Amino acid sequence: MAAENADGVDRISDLPDDIIHSLILLLLPIKTIARMSAVSKRWRDLWHSFPNLDFTTVDSLNVIVSAGKTLRDRAAEYADQIIGAYLTCSRLAGLIRHAVNRNIVDLAVDVQTFKGSFNFPRNLLQCNSLQSLHLRSSLINFRLPSPARMREGFRSLTSLSLSGVNLDDDPSLTNFFTESSFPNLKKLHLEHFIGLQHLGIHSTSGALHEISIDGCNQLQKLIIEVQELRRLSVSNSFNTNCSNLAKREVRIFAPSLKFIKWWTSSIPQECAIDNLTSLEEAFVGFFPLDYVLSDEKAANLSDFLGQFSHCLSLTLGSFSEIFLWKSGMQLRPLKKLMTLEIITGLGTYNNGRLISLFRSCPMLQTLVLSIRSDIYTEIRRWNKDILTLILNQYWEPKMEASELYLQHLKVVKIGAFRESMNDAGLVVFLLKHAKALEEMHLKSGHCEPKNFARRLKLKKHLLDFCKVSSNATIHFDF
Repeated sequence: MAAENADGVDRISDLPDDIIHSLILLLLPIKTIARMSAVSKRWRDLWHSFPNLDFTTVDSLNVIVSAGKTLRDRAAEYADQIIGAYLTCSRLAGLIRHAVNRNIVDLAVDVQTFKGSFNFPRNLLQCNSLQSLHLRSSLINFRLPSPARMREGFRSLTSLSLSGVNLDDDPSLTNFFTESSFPNLKKLHLEHFIGLQHLGIHSTSGALHEISIDGCNQLQKLIIEVQELRRLSVSNSFNTNCSNLAKREVRIFAPSLKFIKWWTSSIPQECAIDNLTSLEEAFVGFFPLDYVLSDEKAANLSDFLGQFSHCLSLTLGSFSEIFLWKSGMQLRPLKKLMTLEIITGLGTYNNGRLISLFRSCPMLQTLVLSIRSDIYTEIRRWNKDILTLILNQYWEPKMEASELYLQHLKVVKIGAFRESMNDAGLVVFLLKHAKALEEMHLKSGHCEPKNFARRLKLKKHLLDFCKVSSNATIHFDF
């Protein structure tokens, strides 16, 4: 590096640390930054104080240092010694201690280079500068300190993400994530907690706004009592195949919750979700491992979804065909619901169940359906009389006073539309009875060349029916 001018003065090295960090080091990868430590004594430790050290660009793990090289070669090898060597647990702990001693603010550790277990670094608890902590490993297991020790630190932490934690010795975390241990925590992400069966998260007046739980397959009991919680996501948890499985219990008290995503492999058997009066959006999907639609599961699902009766937007993901197929399925009225989306590819629907679902949503304005129906009765030759016959025979007898429940519906989007009696009947039913309908979007998949003319004829008859029965505009994506 040509750091000196004609007067022999090293003006770059005379720059303040913050200028060197923001104007020089910020633009370089970490390996180049470390190489610059060989330039002079001034630069030897300067990279240590760089506020953002990203080691993800380093590929070399095994380095052999030899003597007799040029200054440039020795600088490159020195960098490899610092950031490219194989890490043992003790060396990783040493790096973390080094970061803590320099008042680290944001620490992310993603370990994939050794097996075994790694005790949670105790010195992190006393790091008053730490605001964001991310610990993740796919090959080792982090071990957490005791709840009593946790209450000694993390006073400034606002974001915490933990993945690969081993709890085989103690499967319960009921008093770990509390306001006393994390008084300023805003975001909490827990992933792949091995052996975790009981989880409790409590904050009555703290700053915790977002919770994400993913891959906790052995979880049986979840209790969340967070006064200011805004977003909650539970995914890939509550595995029904776990041995010695007790009843799956969920209790949530979050009066400020606005968004919830629930994508798990089983339906809670005992559920109490209170005071979700602020809920705006809910996404619910199940992927049961046995696909048995028992009456008990249907009742549990009905009770679970009934907890979201105040939400404005609801998406029913995988397994939502319980509503569209299971006879006797009852859904608590969703009196505030304005947007309903149904996404499923696992089964069938019948018109009576679908109308019953509409009846539960009297304020519905937007309906999005993506249903791959098994009820596929092919029509060889479409005409307007067949459309009327389908409407009168398959939909009108189920209608009762359904027009009263469709009076606010303005937008309908149907994906995976097929030239079947059910799909065509649904379209004409909505065109006739949704008096406020403004737009209908029909999207279909691949069409064989031999069926193209028949599809065009169906499109023409649907347009003709729309002109007579509705003021809506139909958009075709065939």
